[in-house]
Amino acid sequence: MGGEVTLIDALERSQSGGLRQRAEGLQDLKHVLRYNVQSADIGALKGVSFHKIFEVLFEIVNFEKGSWVTAKTATTRSSAETRLSNASSTLRLAIEAGIRSSKLKTVKAVLDHVTKAIAITPGRLCLPLMLDYAKCLRQTVSYQPHAEHLPQDYWAATVSFCLQTLKKITDELNEDHAPAGTDPSSVATSMSNKSSRSQIRESGQSQGVRSLYKQVSEEIVGALSPLTATPNAPLSSQAPRLLWALIDFLKNGSGTDKSQQEAFASINHVLAWTVTESVELTKKASSQLVRLIKNHWPSKSIPKAEPLINEMLITLLYLKPYMAWAIQRENSTTMRLDLSSMHTTLREEYSGRKERDQLRFDDIRCHDRLPASETEGTVRIAAFSLKPGVGSRAASKEACWVLAYILGYLNCILSSDVADRSVSSDGEHGEGGRRPIKRQRLADDWLELLATCNRGSASARICTLQTIVFVGQEKSLSAQQISQAIDAVGAACSEENFTVASWAFAALTSCATQKSAADQTLFARWAGIWQLASRAIGNI
Repeated sequence: MGGEVTLIDALERSQSGGLRQRAEGLQDLKHVLRYNVQSADIGALKGVSFHKIFEVLFEIVNFEKGSWVTAKTATTRSSAETRLSNASSTLRLAIEAGIRSSKLKTVKAVLDHVTKAIAITPGRLCLPLMLDYAKCLRQTVSYQPHAEHLPQDYWAATVSFCLQTLKKITDELNEDHAPAGTDPSSVATSMSNKSSRSQIRESGQSQGVRSLYKQVSEEIVGALSPLTATPNAPLSSQAPRLLWALIDFLKNGSGTDKSQQEAFASINHVLAWTVTESVELTKKASSQLVRLIKNHWPSKSIPKAEPLINEMLITLLYLKPYMAWAIQRENSTTMRLDLSSMHTTLREEYSGRKERDQLRFDDIRCHDRLPASETEGTVRIAAFSLKPGVGSRAASKEACWVLAYILGYLNCILSSDVADRSVSSDGEHGEGGRRPIKRQRLADDWLELLATCNRGSASARICTLQTIVFVGQEKSLSAQQISQAIDAVGAACSEENFTVASWAFAALTSCATQKSAADQTLFARWAGIWQLASRAIGNI
């Protein structure tokens, strides 16, 4: 390019009647925008507001889209598609550069244009615009002040557009009766007269188009996350559609870790409302979400999967009372199997972590009574609390705490009748002399948990011991069960591995907070543990 490129010149050339001049003008405009984005000097775009830039690009896109739709031959359609893609990518770059500094009027104009231009007619999507425009939408609402200041009708319309687009894409990707072997060029020629679904069928579910749809769906899900996160979001009208659309997206299982994390984040934003305001909806969704968490939980924890794991842990915390409710129903067999399968998946992954990636003993503190000033806002149970911290390690240890807590909670509801917490201290009878339900199976489950604290790798034993810590705080244990715990866990207290031994003492400390722990039949056993603890302290 000869001479200095100015923004005003680029806009004037972009609006010219000639195809060549318009293309050169768009290239000049891209150059100016890229330079100012890279230099972080948006103020250098003097003389023209971003609202004006957007309006010019809206007109160009609408014109080129019309040429693309009405093209009669494959050649003219291909040329129009190139020009349309060039215009849409320029708009995306302009939004990236200027949307944060734009006023609400401009934000509304962008949303109006994007949601209308991406469709040809109801049910038919404009393929050349889809990805750039999905990114434009996401970029616009990802700036949280814009999402929060949207009027409720704009919020609802934008969310509705996202859900309709997701449904359309899901329908396309699930279409499995497509004959193969059709030349893609014939699809382009007939696009103006056929639905996008027939287009995909004729192209034999071409990998290129399927890949495009998947990328667009990921961008749309990325836009839903900030929209649902706004504190003033009118979720009551959209909660069911949002929840089921996001569940359907996750069921497809084709998204990246980031898009799956954003989907679970949006689900959590919805659950924050439904757990109290739409109980029946949460009940219906809980079984689906349990299966999704089981299927999406990584077999091996890696740093890039941590955000996804964190969101799934939040989901499980929201579902905690619903899981207990579902497993007590008469027809709870399916839910019990799903929870058991998920429990196994979570336990195996956590047991396979390196010791440094699990909850560390020096991350917690043991206490009986602390001043309110020291416990306010802390993550805690009756006997233990998580030490406060900042930075990535603080987030990591909080996630480990929650995971160990969830493992303990799942063990409780899977191995006992949560409704019956009145086990007597001798472990033989419940209230009224009635024998507790499924006594033999419950005893076997408890003994199996205790047995695993003395076998396997150090990480696996730590996982079991941490589970016992939370089981001891979550449900009532009989004197007999505590006696069994002292015998099994006491062996781990003598471990040479300091971390294993420390968690063994923590597990017994948790058991010691039980009322039945004061049973006189346990005095001798507790005395033995006290001696082990005294020797351990002396060796430090």
